[in-house]
Amino acid sequence: MSAAVGILIWAKQAGLIANLRSHLDALQQQGGFRLSRSLYFEALATAGEHE
Repeated sequence: MSAAVGILIWAKQAGLIANLRSHLDALQQQGGFRLSRSLYFEALATAGEHE
């Protein structure tokens, strides 16, 4: 797992961000950050955000 994704998961678990999905989407769309589909969904599952 990438460090940036790990930090976002930590922030979600600490209550610093409301949801992880919007932040992952922003990283990809605005920041040009590339995440595999499996990492994206693994991060959401780890943060408790299931489809």
